[in-house]
Amino acid sequence: MLAVLGAPAEAVGSHETALFAHGLGPAPAQVHLTVHPRHRVRLENVVAHRSPTPANHRAMIGRLPVTTLPRTIVDLASVSDLDALAAIVDPLIDTGRVDPGRLLRTLDDIVLAPGRHGTILLRTALEVWTGPIKPGSPAESRLPRLLGERGYDGYGPQVPVAIGGRQYFVDVGWPEERVGLEYAGRLPHGPRRWSRDERRAADLERAGWNLREVDAAAIVPGRTELWTWLDAQLRHRAA
Repeated sequence: MLAVLGAPAEAVGSHETALFAHGLGPAPAQVHLTVHPRHRVRLENVVAHRSPTPANHRAMIGRLPVTTLPRTIVDLASVSDLDALAAIVDPLIDTGRVDPGRLLRTLDDIVLAPGRHGTILLRTALEVWTGPIKPGSPAESRLPRLLGERGYDGYGPQVPVAIGGRQYFVDVGWPEERVGLEYAGRLPHGPRRWSRDERRAADLERAGWNLREVDAAAIVPGRTELWTWLDAQLRHRAA
């Protein structure tokens, strides 16, 4: 608070200081502030960062002005490595405290250069939450855990489906109900595979399968579209 009061107007606690204020991480050895790009700060034991802080990037914790949690993570991306950043980001997203979409919007707000270290690092850290689900990926591991937490059973991975002498596999399926989830982007097929993909989809549909593509964003905490669809399909089939 003394550092904020001694700094130019609209200074906010940021970086490691804001992380600590949000109840995460240890108290840093130095106070970190962010001030307007035109301002300079010369205070003992204070690290000043110069960057715009729009109103939607500011928060109050008690009487202390700090950066919001999404902005704090964006700032830390520029001074972290991938493992350290993921250790902060993953639990926050997993518990629903931070939305990955808001992190990306916050990143865009401050118009970091596309090739800048922090920009690349944060987008890399968020890939497992926002990108395609791939075999062996963290997102693929999260999906069965979430299915179990929500009481879904009777499904299997890579469910074989034989149709007209052809063998297909549904990524996650309920064979009796013929309801399945397909990993979006798992196989980026080019033009040579389009006819095969279309035939596969048509065969499965004719065989009574109802499929939905799922990407990592669909299983982020707080997103309900997938579970609403799945509830409707399994209730309908059971009826």
